[in-house]
Amino acid sequence: AAEATIKDNLEKRRRSQCTRIAALGRDITPIVKLYEKEGKELEFVINDILKKPFITLDCQPVTHQNDGDPDHLLYDSEGRVFAIQTTARDKKNVAMKKATTVIGQSAKYKPVGYIVIGRPDFEKLAIKNATDQNAAGYNYKLLPISALAEMIVLFHEKKLTTPDVEKILIDWLGYITIDRITELL
Repeated sequence: AAEATIKDNLEKRRRSQCTRIAALGRDITPIVKLYEKEGKELEFVINDILKKPFITLDCQPVTHQNDGDPDHLLYDSEGRVFAIQTTARDKKNVAMKKATTVIGQSAKYKPVGYIVIGRPDFEKLAIKNATDQNAAGYNYKLLPISALAEMIVLFHEKKLTTPDVEKILIDWLGYITIDRITELL
């Protein structure tokens, strides 16, 4: 029953977001791919999204990854590095262990922050740990794919600007939900 609820809620969000993007005359493919692609293909989708005009910051894929290395490095306006890890699971939310591996395995890049993009969402323990990471002084955030997709839709609806998106990615901490994002509006 829990697995059906996760899939159903995710599917409802995807349909709603695709409908809104299509109503603007935009291509729904990036949204669809966010919800469907796995592994390297999902990393390529993230790479395509984290570009102008959505963000002006430099986001580079980590091309030669060892196990656990981040998937992308995002550079803020001062050149500081944020490590981005993307993970997707079919029927279970992303566990705390998976969500926190980016911290220990990104040290060689000297990141000032961490962004974990996950699908379908994050387990409660991972969400609690995000708060603990922030309390320990880490710029650490969990961004469900549905929230990233919502940011894209809101951007195309002209309800979020590029600076809004960059502020979310750089300055926000903890668990970033669609509700938190829509509070900006």
